[in-house]
Amino acid sequence: MKRKTVLITGAARRLGAAFARHLALRKNYQIALHYNHSEQLATELQLELIEAGVPCEVFRADLQQIDTVPALFENVRRQMGSVDLLINNASIFTNDSIGAIECPKLLSNFQIHAFAPLLLSQALFQQQSDGLIINMLDARVRQNDPAYATYSLSKKTLLNITEYCAVVMAPGVRVNALAPGWVLPAANEEYEIPSKFPNLLNQMGTVQGLVHCLDTLIDNPFLTGQVLYYDGGEHLAGSPYLPTR
Repeated sequence: MKRKTVLITGAARRLGAAFARHLALRKNYQIALHYNHSEQLATELQLELIEAGVPCEVFRADLQQIDTVPALFENVRRQMGSVDLLINNASIFTNDSIGAIECPKLLSNFQIHAFAPLLLSQALFQQQSDGLIINMLDARVRQNDPAYATYSLSKKTLLNITEYCAVVMAPGVRVNALAPGWVLPAANEEYEIPSKFPNLLNQMGTVQGLVHCLDTLIDNPFLTGQVLYYDGGEHLAGSPYLPTR
């Protein structure tokens, strides 16, 4: 059976690496791992997947250099064939309030969370073959977190891109999104289990639960334009990030 090709951005660590390992277990994908700074982790993951019998290549690209993003997709296509599944997972998590927004951080967030996913989606669509795009959002897209202005605004833009592309790329390309809540702590923050989680179930999700959501979006051919919230109902819980008065 010919394997499909999946390109995962930000695949060297955290959720990107979990998605790669999970898709490797499905035995029907060859995997293109994108990374920027985490070369050692990407190479180690590549070797791990190859040892498990899964074809895997690594591709370095700085998604903030927006002019080079189409070349990333073309390099994957040239080495591995047409891309069947694109997971726009690469992310940064910038802590800033509306009064503290700086132009470099603003640009970086929108380049990584919105502009690069849009250009990669365009490249998949231009293959003129069936495909699937899954964009990684955040439960915050339904909230207005005052502590993460540029992050939240850029992820909200990716939500709009998801819905727009679902319309204009149908019927050949399905476009969906995952919006996790509290599944992993931020990479640059010390992790403490809170006494109360900002969701209806008052508990933390799991990476395993999130990859099951990924399977749902992959396996159900009638889903497009959908956002699957894996957040314990956080998106329905009002605005837990706003201070109470």
